[in-house]
Amino acid sequence: MNDDTALMDIESIKQLKARYCRYLDTKDWDRWRDLFTDDFFGDTTEAGGTLIVGVDEFMAYTRNTIGKPSQATVHQVHGPEIEPRPTTTTTSATASGPRIGEPCSDWSKIARDPSTGLTIICDGATGAGAAPPHWTTDDLSHVIGVQTIGTSCAGSQPYAMAISPDDYLVACFPSDGGSDQLAGQGSTWQIYHP
Repeated sequence: MNDDTALMDIESIKQLKARYCRYLDTKDWDRWRDLFTDDFFGDTTEAGGTLIVGVDEFMAYTRNTIGKPSQATVHQVHGPEIEPRPTTTTTSATASGPRIGEPCSDWSKIARDPSTGLTIICDGATGAGAAPPHWTTDDLSHVIGVQTIGTSCAGSQPYAMAISPDDYLVACFPSDGGSDQLAGQGSTWQIYHP
C-alpha cells in the first residue's frame, strides 16, 4: 500500500463516520440505512445488550429507541486513530469460541465464529441416522426481533422466529386456542428445535 492510497483510505473512513453521525442525528433514515450492508449484525451482548441480526432489524431498533424528532442526538467524532496496514502484513491471534463445522450440544444457540466473524447457530438434522448438531451458518433474515423464552406470543404468527436475550433462536409455539393466522392465549416463545 503506497502513502497516497493509505491517505485516501483514511479519509474515506473519516467521511463515512461523519456521514454516519450526521444522518443519525438528523434522522435521515434512508441515507443512514444506505451506509450498512444487508447482512449487518450488531452484537452488544458483552456489554449486557443483545444480538441484532439484519440491517432492517437494526434500523427498526434504532428508530424505536432514538427515532422521535423530540429525541435529539449529537454524535461527535474527534481525532480518529486509523492505522493503515499493507495487505501483505499478517497478524495472528488465537480466538476462542465455536467455529463453523464444530460439534455442539446447545441446540439453537446463536454465536459468532471468532475466525470468520459470521453469525452461526447450533443446528443439525433430526431423525434416525442424522449427524449430531454442529455450528453452521443460517439465514436469520426472517427473525422478527427479541423475545424472552416462556413469555406469551399470543397474537403473533405461529412459528414466527425471534432471538432471546440470551441468544437462542426462539419460535412462537401456538396453543390450540388461536385463529387460523395468529397464535392464541397460552402460546409461548420457546427454543426452536425441529
